[in-house]
Amino acid sequence: MLQIERIAFAVILGGFALLAHTCKQQDGKSLVHQWEESETAIPENTAEAEKLFEEASEQTRVALIEPCGRCHQSTLKTHKAAAIAFFDLDQGENWHMDLDEDNLEGLAGRANSNKAISDTERENISLFITLKKAKLK
Repeated sequence: MLQIERIAFAVILGGFALLAHTCKQQDGKSLVHQWEESETAIPENTAEAEKLFEEASEQTRVALIEPCGRCHQSTLKTHKAAAIAFFDLDQGENWHMDLDEDNLEGLAGRANSNKAISDTERENISLFITLKKAKLK
């Protein structure tokens, strides 16, 4: 039986709140259903916000393993030092720590053009990138 849990999240970007509505399925995959802009000031650092960021981060890491792991997994012989300098998918929850805004733009471009990444995975990656950018500010 599929259990759905609705989660709402907000990030303050450029003076407005960006709301993401997601559904969390029993298998742990989250789907972004809707983005809305709101003038309501909503606190940035809530426990719910951090939980959503952690989920989006892990889903992004898992989605990137197949298409990017060859270069971005330090435990593989095929890894590339230049790729690992940006991110290492073998670092678990810390895989994204060295990403800056420019790196995130590059990640978005590669994810959007990679046919091995599904639309659902792209939505999750997009959510992760938005949340990570907010954390960098």
